[in-house]
Amino acid sequence: MIKKLIARTTMLILITGLVLHTGLSVYSMISDGKTFESEQVALLTDENIDEVPTTEVEISVEIQEIIKDQYPERYDHYLDLYRSILSTFMVSPALQTQIESLLIEGYLLGDVMSAYDFLYHGYGTVEELRELLIAHQMGEGWVILFKDYNQANTFVPRDFDMEYLEKLTQTLGITSDDIMIADIISHKSGEDFTSLIHRLQEGESWRQITEELNILNGSDSLPRVQVTQEKLTSYTSLGLSEEKIVEGLVLANKLGFSEEAVLELVQRGQTEEEILARGYQEKYQ
Repeated sequence: MIKKLIARTTMLILITGLVLHTGLSVYSMISDGKTFESEQVALLTDENIDEVPTTEVEISVEIQEIIKDQYPERYDHYLDLYRSILSTFMVSPALQTQIESLLIEGYLLGDVMSAYDFLYHGYGTVEELRELLIAHQMGEGWVILFKDYNQANTFVPRDFDMEYLEKLTQTLGITSDDIMIADIISHKSGEDFTSLIHRLQEGESWRQITEELNILNGSDSLPRVQVTQEKLTSYTSLGLSEEKIVEGLVLANKLGFSEEAVLELVQRGQTEEEILARGYQEKYQ
C-alpha cells in the first residue's frame, strides 16, 4: 500500500544526507515487505550516530598548537569543537589526516568545520572540501558556494524495479537504507550500484567503502525524524506550506536551532543556503 508522506497521522520521514536543493525527492522502496514512498530531506541527529567519546579522539600536539595560534583567546572552545566534529561524524584516522593537512596549509579550523559539516550531509568528497575552502579563502561567501554546489550536485533517485528491491531486502539481507545509500554513493562516485551492493554483501561496511572513495559520510544508516500532522498544523499560522514547514523543521534539527527561529527565517524568505551559512557561522566562527 502506497502511503502519502504528508498524511493525517504521524509520519516517519527517511532522511538522507542530501541537502534540500534536491527538493522533496520520492523513493519507491521496500519496508517489511510493503512498498512505500519516502521523502528525502537532510538531517543529522545524534541518535543515529554511534559517537566515539570525545576523550578518546586523539589530536596531535602539532594540530593543537595550530588551533591555539588561530584562536589564542578561544583555544579550548575550538579544540572542543574539533573533537566534537571528529566524534560526531566518526571521522576515520585517514580522513582526519587529510583534514589536518588543510589546517597545516593555513586554512582556519572554523572554515574547515563549516565546509565539512555542509559536505557531510551531501556525501561530498575530500576534494570538494578543499575546493570550497580555496574558493572561500579567495573571497567567495558561503551562501554562493553552497548554492553553486547544490546546483551542480542535484541528485535524482533511480527508478528501481520492485522485484529487484524485494530480492535485495527479503532474501539477501540488504536494508532499505543500504539501497538508498548505495544509490547516493553510486551517483556521487560513478561506482556501479550493483558493485556497491555486492561489496556490502561481501562484508565491507559503508565506512570502508566511502573512505576508499574519499567520501566524507560513511554512516551505515540514514537518520530519521518523526513529524506529526499536529506539529505541521501548529505552524500553519506562519503562512507556510507544509512542505516549507518540513524543510524548516529539518534545518532546525540539522543545525541544532529552535524550530521557531528557523521557521521565522523561512517565513522571511531566506533560502536553505542562507540559513545553513548563518547556522555554520554561529556554530563554528
